[in-house]
Amino acid sequence: MRVDLARDTWGIEMKDDKLHLPIEKWDGTMTRGRNVFDANRLDGSAFVGSATALKPPAPDATTSAMPVMGLSCEGTAYLQFGSKMGGSGMAPGMKSMFDFLTEQAMKMQQCRAKKCDAKYIFSRPDFIRFFALYTPLAWLSAFTTPPDDKLFDIFTEKMVNAWNKLEISMSSLVGVLLTREDMNLDSLDVSINFKNVASCAAKDYSTKGCMMSMDLKSILGTASESAAVMGIKQCFSTSLSVPFPAGGMALTGSLGMTLAPLKTCKETSDCPVGFLCEDEILKFLITDLPDFFDCLISGCDEDTSGNSVAAQCKSTKGTSNKFMAELMKFYTSSQIQSDTVFGICVQKLSIPDNLESVVTVTEGKGKTEILLPALSTYSIGLERSSTGKTKVAVELS
Repeated sequence: MRVDLARDTWGIEMKDDKLHLPIEKWDGTMTRGRNVFDANRLDGSAFVGSATALKPPAPDATTSAMPVMGLSCEGTAYLQFGSKMGGSGMAPGMKSMFDFLTEQAMKMQQCRAKKCDAKYIFSRPDFIRFFALYTPLAWLSAFTTPPDDKLFDIFTEKMVNAWNKLEISMSSLVGVLLTREDMNLDSLDVSINFKNVASCAAKDYSTKGCMMSMDLKSILGTASESAAVMGIKQCFSTSLSVPFPAGGMALTGSLGMTLAPLKTCKETSDCPVGFLCEDEILKFLITDLPDFFDCLISGCDEDTSGNSVAAQCKSTKGTSNKFMAELMKFYTSSQIQSDTVFGICVQKLSIPDNLESVVTVTEGKGKTEILLPALSTYSIGLERSSTGKTKVAVELS
């Protein structure tokens, strides 16, 4: 008996030298009275909870802040370079799986702790310090030198119940993995000086997270104040697990507004103060890059010199690019864009010649210490307001 897998499984077969596919008319009706064209399915809220769940936080010209990338406690990740360049995504299943695995790991450690001493209560603070290597706590302790009042050495920390001082001795991921011979993080001879970054210390991570600011003006020599602010905050759930942390980075100041929106120009006078009109891209867009609309419709190499109607609609290589002109209009939200002149407003930069102003390396007490003067404390964050705009948030605590 001959078995035709495609026909018997999916109803696909060849008849009269034609491929027959089992395609039928469908009005979109689904079970429980739903329809594939329901509004909440079209805007995505049926899958992620709300219509705005997957929208990156909008750039805010009022505070000159542009969120560039981030990950929320709900599992939404985004990356953007302006309001029209970027995207986001969510993987609820992956988050649920990760929470399940960490909860099982937590239960295992609670069982181990009970075997060491039945009176000991193994809690989230124990797990986050000694087992949750997917958070920055242990790594901050190993690689950074904090302010004197925030000294914290994960390798000498003990498992102790704070309320009754009950202590147990139990192996952990920190003790086993980070101290093994091929890592030796407990005896590193290199450290990054974080004494001026009190807002990012291992000692405070569980309650305050890790936040810092990098002065880009001192590194790139921008004409006005510009900075990159970064932060990681620990998420918590109703389960026993210690979830993956949330985090993000934003550009503030004039550099953050370079792409929000992208500004085109013909000459420097068309740009804001502190910007230059960069027109080197003109050579690439007109001379080297084809008009993709022309390529799709009539072919990139078609000669329209004898067809006046086609010549009026097509770009002229080396002179114009209508496709790029329309694309620039979209990204800049401008009404007019020349198809023969392309310039972009970019920040004037004056990168320092002296590398020591950017990074300083010192030797002392058998240890090499790296200092980045541009790094500093940052105690406020960027979060989304009810209107969807970026706003200054209160201190993480």
